[in-house]
Amino acid sequence: MTLYTPRYRVWVDFLNLRLDEGYGQFGNRNHFAFLMEMTLGLALGLIASGGVRRNRLPVYLVAAAMVWMALVFTTSRGAILSMFSQLIFIALVVTGGRPSQEASWPTNRRRKWHISRSLMTRAALVACLVAAVVLSVIWVGGDTLVTRLESVPGELSVEATPERTGARRIEIWRATWRSIRANPVAGVGFGGYWAAIPAYRDASGEWTPEQAHNDYLELLASGGLIGAALGTWFLVALIRLAPERLHATDSYRRATCLGALAGLFGAAVHSLFDYGLHITINAFVFTVLIAMAVVNGRVEKGAP
Repeated sequence: MTLYTPRYRVWVDFLNLRLDEGYGQFGNRNHFAFLMEMTLGLALGLIASGGVRRNRLPVYLVAAAMVWMALVFTTSRGAILSMFSQLIFIALVVTGGRPSQEASWPTNRRRKWHISRSLMTRAALVACLVAAVVLSVIWVGGDTLVTRLESVPGELSVEATPERTGARRIEIWRATWRSIRANPVAGVGFGGYWAAIPAYRDASGEWTPEQAHNDYLELLASGGLIGAALGTWFLVALIRLAPERLHATDSYRRATCLGALAGLFGAAVHSLFDYGLHITINAFVFTVLIAMAVVNGRVEKGAP
């Protein structure tokens, strides 16, 4: 079956869909992985920060396990790295926080709490967590995931391929960097990357990338220093508000903020290698997580 759009011809064979090639409405494993890692970060943040009631905890754990398995089954290398980053982020935030009621604790309890939050303890906890997740990911992902992970050195190799297709990420990034150097102030314009990038590629021309496979490079290429300044301003505003919400008196508000930040952090890490936030649903969920991370107060308190 062939579908036509103003710019693309899309061929879809509904009878021969293979593993790792389609995920519901997503035709790309990496785009689906973006949605799963944002969902997983939110769920893990709520669980780890005590934002879930005990009678509901099994439901959240089962949901998080299903999302985690879906993420691993995508065999997306960027998603696996993103997931590890989320786990480390949550572990460091949870073990590094200071409870508001600490001043009222007895001396012995405060001493034990500080020992449990020491740097060595936190490092050991993170190391054990990462080791356990690595083993479980390899076990669930199987040979398919291992094979894809083994292909990473070739993907990032600077040596040119005989075909000169320029389809590897390292080649796309180098072409994008040439575009940035040629248009440093205002870039090539948002939405114009696909039209401008052929002039900066050293390839056969058989295939042309429409995204940079790195949203930060694409922001610089499309918006130049002006776009980068706007992005930095937004990031600084988020970083300034987030710590206040993480130390809110409401435990559920703190847990929601941590979960939202974990989801955002995972998407930010994955954006180093893919362009999943160009997909409408992923961008929408990303925006919702930003609102959840910075909103002050709980929704039900404002209800009539």
